[in-house]
Amino acid sequence: MSLKGVLDMLTPELANGLVVITTVSLASCILIPIFCWLLVNHANAVEKAHDLHQTA
Repeated sequence: MSLKGVLDMLTPELANGLVVITTVSLASCILIPIFCWLLVNHANAVEKAHDLHQTA
């Protein structure tokens, strides 16, 4: 089996792997900041509610 034959067999799988890796990387670049932002907002909301409860 020649090197070209091996490459021809592997190329679609490698391409699919790269697409998956790229998609996951992009998704985490987008989702992780959103998740952190939501956590921070939730923590701030809880603190505000706690402060309001204490002053009341």
